Amino acid sequence: MFDELTAHLDTHVRGVFLDELAARQRDSGAAAVYATHDAEEALGLADRVVLLRGGRVEQVGTPAEVYAQPVDLPAARLTGPASVLVENGRELLVRPEWARLGGDREGRLRAVWFRGPHSDLLVETGAGDVLIREPGAPRHHIGARLTWRLDRSWRLGSAGPARVSRAPTRGLTDRPGH
Repeated sequence: MFDELTAHLDTHVRGVFLDELAARQRDSGAAAVYATHDAEEALGLADRVVLLRGGRVEQVGTPAEVYAQPVDLPAARLTGPASVLVENGRELLVRPEWARLGGDREGRLRAVWFRGPHSDLLVETGAGDVLIREPGAPRHHIGARLTWRLDRSWRLGSAGPARVSRAPTRGLTDRPGH
């Protein structure tokens, strides 16, 4: 049982430690339970993820399943940033890497965060705010009108991917990461 092993390590030491931990676990074949509040660690180390909320099991699956097909919005937010768009009365989960700048949808840039290797852009749309992750430094200024496209989405409360309409609709605004 490992509990929050890297909570107080700097980024470089944390990466080295996690690489070593994963190699030793893989080489020994030993089972391990790793408790963490860090989604990146959980998804990167595990072959199975158990999401807990309020002391109850929320979802169990492979890291890819839990990230891409969460049972609800709180489960989605446990594993990383998530936006919600409302189209045709349906709530669609959108991860930052599932949307891209350039496309047939329109929006206005509300906020930008430079993260080093990438930038996160919060785009206001008629269907809600969407967080879009782009490589490199920001290329647009807050308030800019821009176009974007949706490559993928997950219908919340569903058992499958959403069909995304190209016609914008009015709906909820749910700020990603809150």
